[in-house]
Amino acid sequence: MKVLIVDLGRHTHPNLTGALRAHTFAVETTQSVTQAVWLCRETGPGVAVVCVDDAGGRDREVATRLRDAGAWTPVLVVAHHASAAGVVSALEAGADDVVARPVRLTEISARVRALGRRRGDPVPPPLVSGPVRCDLASGEVTRDGVPVELSPGQLAVLAELLRHPGRVVTRAELLEVAWDPAAQEADSNVVDQMIARVRRKLGTPYGAEHLQTVRGRGYRWVA
Repeated sequence: MKVLIVDLGRHTHPNLTGALRAHTFAVETTQSVTQAVWLCRETGPGVAVVCVDDAGGRDREVATRLRDAGAWTPVLVVAHHASAAGVVSALEAGADDVVARPVRLTEISARVRALGRRRGDPVPPPLVSGPVRCDLASGEVTRDGVPVELSPGQLAVLAELLRHPGRVVTRAELLEVAWDPAAQEADSNVVDQMIARVRRKLGTPYGAEHLQTVRGRGYRWVA
């Protein structure tokens, strides 16, 4: 499902794009209300996530202009601050849901998924390899049925490897699905750090090495 992030605030969560991509959403961003309205009418994103400093301000403008233009894309407002009056104002203008920070990225992803389901968007099946199960709809990862806590970046890395078991996945591919390309240099060692953390959580404690390093090429998942 495609998600449009309409970034209208100074306090947007820096990891929001990566978290949504980790939950298999295709993400597009804009800082223009006019462009957001056009994109919702012409490209039909499943959900528009409007990031603002205060609920009931510019989010209200987005929702009003969308509805006036005949665009019924579900709108999730993520506000740095939200008073009761601001939440009511946003909802009355046409927003479908409002959350205020601090809020977990997994909760935002779940709310986006719930709004998307109202339009009939499919829920992705879980990825399973040996004892490891990754439920992208809920963000839950288990090994032998025991929950394993992963960050959004770690979840994105694991999901991409599980989608291609036995195949070498390059660092560039992992970087693309887990991080916003505009915010992270492709030659950063952040991928290696994430891989090391995933290993420590899913392999090393169990005496198993599912995640193999292919020197000079990338990484490969084996059951």
